[in-house]
Order: sequence, then C-alpha cells, then structure tokens
Amino acid sequence: MKNFKQNGFVLLFAVLLVSIVLTVTLVLLDITLRQLVLSATNRDSQKAYYAAHAGLDCAIFWDRDKNVVDHKPFGSYTNAPQDPEPPGITVQCGDTNDPVDWSENVGSTIGTALIDIVFSDGSCAKLKVTKQAPDEDEETGDTIIQSSGYNLSNASACPDANSNRLVERTLVTTYNDNWK
Repeated sequence: MKNFKQNGFVLLFAVLLVSIVLTVTLVLLDITLRQLVLSATNRDSQKAYYAAHAGLDCAIFWDRDKNVVDHKPFGSYTNAPQDPEPPGITVQCGDTNDPVDWSENVGSTIGTALIDIVFSDGSCAKLKVTKQAPDEDEETGDTIIQSSGYNLSNASACPDANSNRLVERTLVTTYNDNWK
C-alpha cells in the first residue's frame, strides 16, 4: 500500500512541474512576440521618417540650388513653373524621375506642387510644396514644404492609408528665399 501512494504523488508532482514549465514557456513566448512587434513598428517608423527626410531634402535641393537646376520645378514667387503641361516637369530623387503635379491658387498662394517619390527600399514620400506670394515689404514670399514619408509603397506611388502596416511620418519646413 505504501508504494501505491508514492506513485500517485510522483504523478501529481510531474503534472504540477509540467504545468509550471508550460506557463513559464508561454509567458516567455508572449514577451518575445510583443518585442518582435515593437521592433517591427520601430523599424517601419524609422523607414517612414527617413523617407520623409529624403523627400524634404530633395524638394529643398530642387527649389534652392540655382547652380545645378536650370528651371524652377515648383515655380517662383511671381509665376508658375516654366512648363506645367505634359510632358511637364519632373524631379529626380534617387533612382526615379517623378512628375510634378502643379496647381495654381488664388490669394496669398501662388501655387502648390504635389509629388510622389518612390525610393528603392520600398518606402515613399508625398511632397507638397506651396509658394506664397510676398508681402508688400518683401521681395520674396515663403516656401512651405510638407513631406510625408511612408514605410510602404507600390511600384509607382505612395499607397492610400488603408493598410494596417502603413506608418506615416511628416516633416514640415518653411523658408524664405532671403536665407543663404
């Protein structure tokens, strides 16, 4: 009889030990999965930020560098771009030539240029370059550049905001042609 009771205790102890090991394993698995999701979110956020920053740099280059660029793809403070009709104006950022979608505005804004830039790493940036008319006491108006970077893109443009994995980061800068 004594031997029978000890065998039952060993079985109970084995079930208890397996339950504890299984619980610890599941907790560690849950922590690992959460860390992987957090890591992927951080990676996607960084990719979107870098895309926004690259788009901003590209727009500033094309708008400001008078030594390399022989035309103003975003227009000037007094008129629209030189050739806004098709084949139109393109801006080269990275590996692609991206068309500029120009629209003239009224009031204090000369016009707005929109560009989708797709980068080779699969990210993209949507640029919005707005030229404002100068005030009466200024020679030039302000330029406002909004660059929204995304971690995902399709082959030719930035996607719509319907993807669960889409991360957007936006940078905005305003400057005046008087800065050197």
